[in-house]
Amino acid sequence: PRDWSSDVCSSDLVAAHHFADVAASMHELARVARRRVAVVDNLFMGEDSESAEKLRDPSHVRNYDERQWRELLTDAGLEIVGVRTWDYPLSFSAWLERCGCVGEEAEQVRALMGDRVSGDDVTLARIGLFAEKAA
Repeated sequence: PRDWSSDVCSSDLVAAHHFADVAASMHELARVARRRVAVVDNLFMGEDSESAEKLRDPSHVRNYDERQWRELLTDAGLEIVGVRTWDYPLSFSAWLERCGCVGEEAEQVRALMGDRVSGDDVTLARIGLFAEKAA
């Protein structure tokens, strides 16, 4: 079989960190999937980053670490066949503007993100998990 774990989905599909019940979402994903599942989302980078994300965008719920993601998918009845993590740089000002985060709040976000911000760049951590339904 082809190693499809090298196929990383578009960053435009990153959303699970906004879901109120990620576990229920993964169960539903497993239920409706024919065979394969790919999940791409931001990776947990520490409590300061979580605070920054919630300040920047109040709809942010939680980022998960790799262990938590593996557990969410396996608990949903999926078998992990590949995991990939990578740094995802983007424009810090555009990231703030998307949510209307300005002024003092924007400066607090910059401080909380620490060395992940350099000039007008912010680097987030991403994870891609590839799974299959159990046979």
